[in-house]
Amino acid sequence: MNLSRNNRLEQVPSSINHCQRLEELYLYGNDLKIVPRELGNLLKLRILNLSRNQLTEIPTSFGELSGLTELYLMDNDLRCLPGELARLSSLRCLNISLNPRLPVPPRTIERNGPRAVAEFVAHAH
Repeated sequence: MNLSRNNRLEQVPSSINHCQRLEELYLYGNDLKIVPRELGNLLKLRILNLSRNQLTEIPTSFGELSGLTELYLMDNDLRCLPGELARLSSLRCLNISLNPRLPVPPRTIERNGPRAVAEFVAHAH
């Protein structure tokens, strides 16, 4: 489902929680400040793009998205990441660039993959 650049969407539509078979969700380029924790119930989700919004945090419920392979969070105002993201064993891509308040992981951590990056950032604060 693509809701990107959707007239500066400020809230994720609550009806999205009923889309239990949803595999891809694109919400980049909106005015989202909060992501509802219920998105963590979309267990079939493989790709989630929340880039270019105004997010300051990510719900811990995202740690339940066990099938998630790609998570794009670039260009927000994130201050931290929940440690639960490190549990995402299928995660192959985690883009957290252009979040000036997040600590930048050293290359040695980056080489260990997205789960290691998530764990580093979660525990850096």
